[in-house]
Amino acid sequence: MTEDDIDIDENVTRRQKIDALLDVAKFNPRFTALIVVLALGAAVLEGVGLGFILPIVELVQTDTSLSQADGIMGVFVTIYQTLGIPFTLGYVVVGVAAVMTVRYTLSFLVAWFREALRNYYVRDLQIRAFDNALDAKVEYFDQEGSDDILNAIITQTVYAGRVIMRVVQLLAQSFLSLVYLLIALVMAPWLTVASIFVLGGITVLMRRVVEPGYELGDIVADANERRQEAAQAGTQGIRDIRIFGVASELY
Repeated sequence: MTEDDIDIDENVTRRQKIDALLDVAKFNPRFTALIVVLALGAAVLEGVGLGFILPIVELVQTDTSLSQADGIMGVFVTIYQTLGIPFTLGYVVVGVAAVMTVRYTLSFLVAWFREALRNYYVRDLQIRAFDNALDAKVEYFDQEGSDDILNAIITQTVYAGRVIMRVVQLLAQSFLSLVYLLIALVMAPWLTVASIFVLGGITVLMRRVVEPGYELGDIVADANERRQEAAQAGTQGIRDIRIFGVASELY
């Protein structure tokens, strides 16, 4: 990270960051809502697929009738009876296969649409940026530089496009995590609560006590920058180094 990047990051206010996120949210909201709904459906089907573990285990362990089953098992029995399907091990396995097939199909569609949404957003940003550049005065090009303007149109818009993709991806992962949490709470509530406290404590420890990854990344980046400067100075000024014998000053 260069000093210019640090200055730019410090000059960006929280209000500007919120406005940028709102601009992302306003882009093609119907298509975004479709992706979110598909992601929610995939998460629900993931939970249903995991829920099939219970009837499979029960059918393997017992030979008695399960018509009077209650709880999660009773829900599966009721669904199968409503659909007129025998509640046997073979049909339960077929049900798992069908549910997981639909689940991964939805996940594929979510990934496809998410990437399409990113490309649409990048194209929209590039068109808007190029139109604004054409409408700008010549003094603006002299002040900012044509290279920086071209970089903003071509490269920085791609980085901005990643925001909308990652926001949708975050929502999808949140839905999936919520489903896993609900299943864990139903099957082992006390163990789930204990796990939440343990994982939360580890997270706080890693972020507050142990040095954060961003700080370590900055240290590594600074070290790499100094190493590159030393290597560049040594190779480009090799004549002066040999004449004056100052090789040790580069380290």
